[in-house]
Amino acid sequence: MPGEDWSDREIDRGAALDREIDRLRGVYRDHAETLSKLAATSPSKQLARHYQELIAEINKAIVGLDEVDPDAIGRKSAERPAQPSERAPAEPPRQPAPSTVAPPPERPVLSSYTASATTAEGDDGTVTRVALIIGLAIILLGVLALFVWKFSGARPVPATTAVAEPAVTPATTGDAVAPAPELRPPSPLSVTPQQQDFGIVAKGTNAVRTFEIVNRSKLAYTLEISRSKCRCLWYDPPKSLPAGGRGTLTVRVDGSRAPTGALAESVEISAKGQSDAVAVIEITADVK
Repeated sequence: MPGEDWSDREIDRGAALDREIDRLRGVYRDHAETLSKLAATSPSKQLARHYQELIAEINKAIVGLDEVDPDAIGRKSAERPAQPSERAPAEPPRQPAPSTVAPPPERPVLSSYTASATTAEGDDGTVTRVALIIGLAIILLGVLALFVWKFSGARPVPATTAVAEPAVTPATTGDAVAPAPELRPPSPLSVTPQQQDFGIVAKGTNAVRTFEIVNRSKLAYTLEISRSKCRCLWYDPPKSLPAGGRGTLTVRVDGSRAPTGALAESVEISAKGQSDAVAVIEITADVK
């Protein structure tokens, strides 16, 4: 019958809407559980607070789903017409007197257009409600993804391991490559200090400074001192240095022989017969 088909369709639509609401409710609860785990293991309090705000928004959405009332399901029992077998047996109609029987009132006929419009309005309302719920779910999922993407950058980023670049060997050409300078062992003969400023030396006066010479070898040394270029330096060295011994070298700047102005001399002290035992001292002065 037409009434039975309309009720069955309403029941099917209500059941479909109920299943869709249950599915969305399950999705919201899964997201809330995932956010609870993220909040428990969050590296910062700010990120955990945002997770809790998202959980509160999802709980509000779940409450909104619970308040949705599928009208078609509630009407499935009230609007279903009784079956012929369930109807009470009709009593035989009484035949009133012809003079007292009134003509039965005409029953309004529901046109096919009106029935179609009513069914279309019910379908549109159900589709609109389902579309609204799905749109709300998509918006919440988008907000959740935005928060997770934004605040996941707060986690420390692991440092990358630096890769050492291979050493590049220069290509050889036809030109001869100069050999590297030969490294000589440190001299066993040393002088302290290696640099000495005599300061201002007046013309016609002398300035004297002393230096300490150390022999770190196992041989005794006889010392030799180079002459100055200005012919104005005089030395008083020890005659010899025993193995592991020390001595004092006295240097005098003769102001009468030194040229006026800045004086800079390099004095070389060496051990006779020992080419590796050499020490150099730098002497500066201002002759006026």
